[in-house]
Amino acid sequence: MKWPITVLAAAGLLLAACEKKSEAAQDTRALPPRESVAPKPTFAVSDSFRIGLGKVYAGYLDIAGALAQDDFPKAMEAYQAMHGALHMLPKGGMDTTASVYWDTLDVKIMRVLHPMAASENIEAMRDHFIDFTPLVLEGIEKFGVLNANPAFLYHCPMARKGQGADWLQKDSVLRNPYFGKHMSGCGTLVKKVDI
Repeated sequence: MKWPITVLAAAGLLLAACEKKSEAAQDTRALPPRESVAPKPTFAVSDSFRIGLGKVYAGYLDIAGALAQDDFPKAMEAYQAMHGALHMLPKGGMDTTASVYWDTLDVKIMRVLHPMAASENIEAMRDHFIDFTPLVLEGIEKFGVLNANPAFLYHCPMARKGQGADWLQKDSVLRNPYFGKHMSGCGTLVKKVDI
């Protein structure tokens, strides 16, 4: 009988801690990032590829925004537009190393996106979005995007049943895509990413 009480107590403490962080994190500019800037892109690619990757990133941000607003239809609409931009990326002019790296990353992305397309509810989509975030981050850090402002990487310790998960935003106003309006302020700034 002690086990369920212990689990409930731990869940209550975690929720209270997240809510306390949420109150303190309303203005996340006050939070010092753990790492201020990401390194410059690893691969030299054409501007047209970087513009296309910027469209994919913009689509990612649209999905995150819709999830934060608990708007499943809008998230699916943003997904469709982003998926289309991903398939239109021009790879011409890439050297072999960049091309092989992108092809490998693209396979990983598709493994996440295909199940996301089949999501029947917002919770399923959020679960796949968790897996999509590190791949988007890897893409923008390795290849870069043109004319983009810095991104902000956040972490929610309660996402995925307490395992935690990250997400990217284009600004520092905290909007948690994993809990939506229910707990929109749950999260901490991990780093600012110059892209």
